[in-house]
Amino acid sequence: MATVKLTGIRAVPTVVEHDVLIVQYDPALESVVGPNPTHALLLSTTKDSAKALFHHGCIYLASRNELWTTSAPLPTADQSRTSAVLMSKVTVTTDPRSGTLTAEWAKIRPPRELPMPASGCAVGGNGTVWCSQGTVQPGTGGVFHMPAGRPPIPLVTSYYGRDFNSPYSAVVSGGTVWFTDPCCGHELDFRPQPQWPPSVYRYDLETREVRAVADGFIRPTGIAVDEDSSTLYVAEAGGVKVDGTLDLAQPRSIYAFDIIERGGSVFLANKRLFALVRRGAPMHLMFENGNLWAACGDGIEIWSSGGSLLGFIRVTGNNGASGGPRADGRADTAAGGVLSFCRGPDNSVFVCAQQTLWRLHFPPSPGGSVASPIL
Repeated sequence: MATVKLTGIRAVPTVVEHDVLIVQYDPALESVVGPNPTHALLLSTTKDSAKALFHHGCIYLASRNELWTTSAPLPTADQSRTSAVLMSKVTVTTDPRSGTLTAEWAKIRPPRELPMPASGCAVGGNGTVWCSQGTVQPGTGGVFHMPAGRPPIPLVTSYYGRDFNSPYSAVVSGGTVWFTDPCCGHELDFRPQPQWPPSVYRYDLETREVRAVADGFIRPTGIAVDEDSSTLYVAEAGGVKVDGTLDLAQPRSIYAFDIIERGGSVFLANKRLFALVRRGAPMHLMFENGNLWAACGDGIEIWSSGGSLLGFIRVTGNNGASGGPRADGRADTAAGGVLSFCRGPDNSVFVCAQQTLWRLHFPPSPGGSVASPIL
């Protein structure tokens, strides 16, 4: 495992004006980004490789100061597998005297029990929940808990005996793991024929029951829950084609559901269009301090809980719009954009933009930071 160490990375002021980095539509955005936001380019492979190594994942493990990301599906010489995913472990530290950043980067093969990891979330500050898309072999996909420094533990790997399609994104809230299951793996030829429609599932950590709670999607991707666990948000990236380009006539929206209880069970009700993203397709969601953040075509869009666009943070990947992966794992020049992000330490946000990894820093907001859920 080779480690790359870059030192002396300087953060520069992030200007708030049209077509620069932060575009503001609502004065409320000021309370989110603060008066003096900065940004820093931590890592870039644009000069050395066309591979999208900072594609998804983007999970920060606070107890170890580790950021984990995943690559797009990459070609492999292994004839038994059509593609593979690499994980990256990145550690970022700040020099207290100069304020410059140091980034240490190591590319790692995923654990054998976690093939083709896509994304997930941090839990309890000392562990992660990962969605494994699986391979052509049966029983290889599912949702896993990975305590820090230990092998992954399967939480749920099938629905009544039949494999999931390609578990993609998960969020933990109130003893529940909510996760999306599109058909991306089959579309990219590393998963068998889908056995279920693209759906959203709920896994109860106490009873170990898994239930399908929403369907009718083309490609459900990101997922988020608000702070009081009353609303679930699901990203629909049906407009993204396999080659990473966009079909503008297909859904590129975020839907909201009420989380209700009926007959002693939890259901999703009152599906409604929450937002039609301004550019690209929503791939990752985060709810924080009353606002919904969405990774989209050219950066991160921030919406109020009432569905009003506060503004967006422009973070381009490869001068493009959709942020979709190509089938060969290369960063498509027609796509680019942001596919994933997460909160880091000290009011920072890490952003995966395919071939580039960024760190944004915002002054403290009135709402404070949000702790990781407990598994």
